Amino acid sequence: MLAARGEEAYRPLVQQLAEEAVAAVAAGGIQVSSDYQLSDSDLRALKARRGEGNYLDRMRITYTDGVDGWIDDCIAMTHPWGHVLRDADLDAIYNSLTRT
Repeated sequence: MLAARGEEAYRPLVQQLAEEAVAAVAAGGIQVSSDYQLSDSDLRALKARRGEGNYLDRMRITYTDGVDGWIDDCIAMTHPWGHVLRDADLDAIYNSLTRT
């Protein structure tokens, strides 16, 4: 996995994907490559967003100036976080998420 090799190795791929996403939106498509297996409802939702005001500008900002978080998130997923789910108190987590 490329992200496991670190930012220097991973950044060029993310920047390329970001550029492709912006180009796809600019051409009237969606920011997700056609080789991804998205559900019909996800595809409809992404296509519907194209009609929103300033959508292309928002995608440019997201994908041009926003790749650092994308890189950090993917690298973070390549190693343990210091805890394992089986040790978590799932009832406590569920209760904290469902409180109104």
